[in-house]
Amino acid sequence: MWILGHDEDPKIQRASNVKHVTTTANADDMTKHATLALIPVLLLHLTTFSLSSSHSSTPAPSFPRPCCTDQHNKPYPKCRCLENNKVQTNYHLSTGETLFFHWRLTDLNLANVQDAQRATIKIHTLACWGQMVTHVKGFAIDFPDEKTAWYSHNGTNGHGKIKFPFIHSNYLISVNSAVGGNFSIVATTQYNLVPIPGQNGDIDLKQISQNAVEVTWSAVDSLVPVKYELYYNLFDNVQREQNLSTAQVKTCQERGTSMGPCAKERAIMNSPCGCRRNGILATTVYGDTVETSTASSTSSGLLGSSTTKSSNTNNKNGRRTLLSTTFDSTNKVRVYRAVINDLPLNRPIFVNVLAMPTQALYKQYEVTYNGRSIAMSFDRVVSVFDETMMHVYIAAGAYGMVGVLLIVASIQRSRILSFSQVQDGGHVLRR
Repeated sequence: MWILGHDEDPKIQRASNVKHVTTTANADDMTKHATLALIPVLLLHLTTFSLSSSHSSTPAPSFPRPCCTDQHNKPYPKCRCLENNKVQTNYHLSTGETLFFHWRLTDLNLANVQDAQRATIKIHTLACWGQMVTHVKGFAIDFPDEKTAWYSHNGTNGHGKIKFPFIHSNYLISVNSAVGGNFSIVATTQYNLVPIPGQNGDIDLKQISQNAVEVTWSAVDSLVPVKYELYYNLFDNVQREQNLSTAQVKTCQERGTSMGPCAKERAIMNSPCGCRRNGILATTVYGDTVETSTASSTSSGLLGSSTTKSSNTNNKNGRRTLLSTTFDSTNKVRVYRAVINDLPLNRPIFVNVLAMPTQALYKQYEVTYNGRSIAMSFDRVVSVFDETMMHVYIAAGAYGMVGVLLIVASIQRSRILSFSQVQDGGHVLRR
């Protein structure tokens, strides 16, 4: 507060007072401007600190996501990366052991499409021996088991196939060995990279004679041309259990499960490795032609037809295999028919077909059909005669009997004529 002095001019005092007020106001304005100027600096420092703190705790997300890590980039223990469209082979598991796999999105083109056009994910677990149970779960923290899995397959026939819609960018897979063995695994998002057998993979077996069976299967839907290998084997029982020699058991125990089963178990013939390991190759079909070293063949195409013939037998077992192909116009698919001859009676026979791409780059994507078994018997032979053949046999029998009667009648007639001629000559021949 200003005090007016006796010697000061009131005007000077007022001017001085105004100057002081103005000076005070300017000081306040400068303080305000300085404070406002500091705000952006403080915000910048706070932002930088916040970013540095968040960067140190949670790194910025990257694509593709590192394999075998969770959403916080923390690694999954004992995890293997399951790469898309690649067959991963030769995994060995003891009974009760489990392997963990992580599949994650690596191609944004799979996600940047309409829902109706989005791909499906297919996982094939292919056992060479043993039994592999597969569990799958998406958007998961822990690996799935039989209680927490979204999708599962028990793998009892050697081929565990799981197909599910592509919804999440990450899936965790557990493969548990119910019976110790060896397996391969592949995950694919491409429609027919792994060939898709026609008619849901079913094959038909039909006994057509006392020792021959006809095998019928439909062509696969494949990205590239394929060849078909027809396998079969004879077993002592329907369960296809094979006994192991003492030497085989000793070798397996010394070298581990990689050498095959160490005890009697069911022979797998529903996987490529299982067919080659436990089956006998009967014939090989290359698209519309047949490998001439193993089969006699007749081949007909969709746009034309061609025929090739040979009289070779399978070199391994000496059994002849005849083959022909036709086109099913109703289902728009080629149908193959093969006949395996010289088979024994009353013994279980298991048959399956293996489809394998012929191009080197795609040979790994092979698949088997759903194999079937049959036992040859006399009762079934009678049932395969059709009505036309039965009429032929009946007619042949009837004509044969008529022929015999005609012969007898002719002989009897000639004897009667001879006897009449003797009587006419005045001599009677008595016997």
